[in-house]
Amino acid sequence: MDKLIERIQARCDNAYSNYISQCGRQECLGWEAKVDRGRFGTAELNAHMKASEFLGRHRALADIVQMLEADE
Repeated sequence: MDKLIERIQARCDNAYSNYISQCGRQECLGWEAKVDRGRFGTAELNAHMKASEFLGRHRALADIVQMLEADE
């Protein structure tokens, strides 16, 4: 069980790292200013959706780790 938890935690950590990395991309930066100027387009929307997917994956995996650790 410990090995399984370690593997899931590693995926959880990777998803969070990917989220942070995605948020640092130019398409994700300064969205408020881009919206105000009418320059928030498809590339920006897709970048934010990808970041949201990474964060959702991180949260789901973190919940699984918590549940597995509570059962030990």
